[in-house]
Amino acid sequence: MPDATSLFCSSEFSLPINLANISSGVYSVYAMKTALHTFTFPLAIMLNILVIVAVKTKRPLRTKSNISLACLATTDFAVGLIVQPLNIIIFISIHIDGKTQTLTCTFIKVSNIIGQTCVTASLFHMFLISGERYLSIKHPFAYENGLVTEARIIMASSLAWMCALTIFNINTDFFKGLEVFLSVAAISAVVYFHIVIYKEVRRNARQIIANQVSLEEKENAKIFDKPSTRDYNLFATTANIRYFRTVCIQWIAEETISIRQGK
Repeated sequence: MPDATSLFCSSEFSLPINLANISSGVYSVYAMKTALHTFTFPLAIMLNILVIVAVKTKRPLRTKSNISLACLATTDFAVGLIVQPLNIIIFISIHIDGKTQTLTCTFIKVSNIIGQTCVTASLFHMFLISGERYLSIKHPFAYENGLVTEARIIMASSLAWMCALTIFNINTDFFKGLEVFLSVAAISAVVYFHIVIYKEVRRNARQIIANQVSLEEKENAKIFDKPSTRDYNLFATTANIRYFRTVCIQWIAEETISIRQGK
């Protein structure tokens, strides 16, 4: 059996299994995170199911924007159903006798794989949602005349899941580099779309208030769907904060382990 004082799982971003390898500060943060998972995973499951069911069953809610959000809700549902409970199980298992160390490593590896896949899928879905909103604002007539359809949104969501599953789970230098490139490109695109949408909505609102546009242009401006855009901006900001928070937590955990190993 491996030395219990130096046992680490051979996967990225994992904490040492034996409590002797965990400093009090890291343990406190990990315990608080586990408590947060315990209280929030039922809500993550229930609320995301409600979003998906509502969009699917309520015809007034079956707008293209809401369908995009429902597709993103599937990633959050997977996190609440699988990743968060696994993190709770891992925290409990590190308090049990060393005989379960192999099982704990398995839980950690599965949690890392599914968690990273969901994070990558969420990022790709944010890109799709941002692109959908961008097209509705910058090219409203093409958007309404068949450029964006429900079927295409669902196909794009499926493609996002396939890309996330393929890129993260093939452990080669090429796919690791491709994952970094696509992540940076997606984040950059989301920021660009966000800025363009904000400027376009503000410009349109000022024109309407100043009565500098014709009645026909005011009717066309309804396509901009300002409430949906406002909701999207709030949602996009929250999702980006969540994504960067996950990356930062993983990086801090990895650096902490590396420092303690160096000692």
